[in-house]
Amino acid sequence: MRAFLTNDGAKTLTTIKPKLQVRGYSFDVFLLNSANFELPQNRLRVYLMGLLGVSPKFKLRSDPGPKNAH
Repeated sequence: MRAFLTNDGAKTLTTIKPKLQVRGYSFDVFLLNSANFELPQNRLRVYLMGLLGVSPKFKLRSDPGPKNAH
């Protein structure tokens, strides 16, 4: 749900981030469109991907995809 990134003036994410970091998690946030993965739908989703105790090095990039994929 992409509203996660803008909910309450983006306070939701800024509240969660330090709480995860203090527990030892490193993470990144991605906005991805299912249409970019050959699925017959155009849906944006937010993914928080992280690891405990190590810093992730994701090659994945946020990509909202086409405005009208189908």
